Amino acid sequence: MAAVEALKSSDYIFCPRTESGSIAAELVKKYVQKDIEFIDFPMRKDIKIDLSKILKLLLENKNVSFVSIGDPLFYSTFVYVMDFVKSYGIKVKVFPTITSFSFAASKINLPIALKDEGVAVVPGTNLELIEKVTNVFDNVVVIKPSRNFLKIVDILKNKDFKIYVFENLGFDNEKIYLENIPESVGYLSIILAKRGVE
Repeated sequence: MAAVEALKSSDYIFCPRTESGSIAAELVKKYVQKDIEFIDFPMRKDIKIDLSKILKLLLENKNVSFVSIGDPLFYSTFVYVMDFVKSYGIKVKVFPTITSFSFAASKINLPIALKDEGVAVVPGTNLELIEKVTNVFDNVVVIKPSRNFLKIVDILKNKDFKIYVFENLGFDNEKIYLENIPESVGYLSIILAKRGVE
């Protein structure tokens, strides 16, 4: 796998770290036995992320990798790093991965969209946007729904959507809810919703 080879050839590997730790680092350790540097990514938007160490190493012509979970160009912390590095004229190579909603759908063989249907992918932090897309789309994907979970479920139910909830996909504590929707979910969760499904 090209991404693993890139990690093995890296002089330095960086992973994002939040208040709850670093899921990305745990995944890297399964494939590469190297030291991992951490960049703190607080959940608050008003805090500036310090990427100076990454920049310093790149300007010294070191081979640097940054690992994120999910696809790096889809609602990912990696985009902040990429934009910062590119602003200094440094080239960036991205290794794409499967998106979380494609992975979720594959778990239960659920078509995300068919024929001329559309599909909306929205963040769980934007309830107003979720309300809007449910008036237009019959297929809705909600990324990171944990903060507003029950409000999102209510919006979808009121618009006659069948709800599928996925939590911790790919991990030992993976859970899939097809009928009995829980009261809350953790950070690594996703909702797939379809209107007109029994």
